[in-house]
Amino acid sequence: MQRRKCIISSQSYLKLTFCSERSKQVMEKRMSILSAKNDVLTKLKDDISDELLKRIKDKEVYKVLLKKLVIQVISRLLLKKSNRLQGLIALMAKEVTVKCTEKDVE
Repeated sequence: MQRRKCIISSQSYLKLTFCSERSKQVMEKRMSILSAKNDVLTKLKDDISDELLKRIKDKEVYKVLLKKLVIQVISRLLLKKSNRLQGLIALMAKEVTVKCTEKDVE
């Protein structure tokens, strides 16, 4: 079995090297943009978590928030076709069972 030798001209080699370097630069730029976006989202999530923890220390604010979350869950069930029946049943029910922590019972 004979091996074939590939002969690449210096011009082709330079063009290939240039394309490879350009591709690497583009990828590095994309990664830096994604990293910056990730940093902003992480900071936003942390800030929101901190603010939420501060606000729910007030029992009245916590009650309102909890009620809104239950309503939001039921409305999302209504929006999804696969869960629409569950949402309608939850709306028509006189009582709804909600799993919660001991402090939520108050």
